[in-house]
Amino acid sequence: MSHRLKSIDAFSHQGFKGVGAPNHYNEDRLVTGTNLFAVIDGATALVDADMGGLNPSAYTSQFLAAFLMKNDDPADPRSAKDLLIDANIAFRQHLKEDWPHILELGKLGPCCAVALIKIHNDGMISHANLADCSILVLQNNQWHMVSKFWPCHAELDQQLADAIFAEIHKGASIAEAKKAPHIQEHLKKGRQLANIDYGFFNADEAVKDFIKYGTLQSKDAEAIIVMSDGLFWPESSSHEQASLTAAKKIYEQGVYGYYQDFKALYDADPNFQRFPRFKHMDDATALFIKL
Repeated sequence: MSHRLKSIDAFSHQGFKGVGAPNHYNEDRLVTGTNLFAVIDGATALVDADMGGLNPSAYTSQFLAAFLMKNDDPADPRSAKDLLIDANIAFRQHLKEDWPHILELGKLGPCCAVALIKIHNDGMISHANLADCSILVLQNNQWHMVSKFWPCHAELDQQLADAIFAEIHKGASIAEAKKAPHIQEHLKKGRQLANIDYGFFNADEAVKDFIKYGTLQSKDAEAIIVMSDGLFWPESSSHEQASLTAAKKIYEQGVYGYYQDFKALYDADPNFQRFPRFKHMDDATALFIKL
């Protein structure tokens, strides 16, 4: 653990198909290194492929987590952005050499969201994110979201949700609705826009152009929270508000305490009436770092 940190509270849990019914496994990954800290969220696979016992989503998350841990070197001058660029190059080469048929799937193949922070030896913190994992910083008793989210991504999610729930209102279950041909076509169409209209870690050469990044001084930050979208507070009007509300609650309750309240909300809505969503509960992952 970095000598600059007071504490780290880390938590990750697989999602649920229904109340008390876990999904197949957790596609998220946590990185808690010496100077590197990340949350990685495998995006739901749109192709049925086995990669060493994992689906493409979990495989991508695992590869990126392993790459970051291998490159967790306090003397390494690379920023969080630099590391994600290098990780993407390494992932593309890995797929080319070991999984060429997976690489040929293009944007429908492996991909994940990621939020990464690196604490540098000079006291600077660099941060970078792709897709919808969030990074929030507490400064002067105020939470600020420093990660960036693409409006196009939110619009696509809303269009997909509207289409799915139109099927549910006709009497279909959530599982049946997601299997409908026009829903599958909508999913594929949205994924084809990755690294064209919004960012995703997926071996595309264009990934480098969609990384959102920045820096701050560790002396100016009281705490940092990094989380996957599976922990965004559902009673919110926007991605940013959902992230900020979650951060405030995590600061008060700790990650697991927050997760218990969060899970209770969804378990009290087994029929998806109060909170429209694509699954009962998504994989949920967060880091709460005090500096």
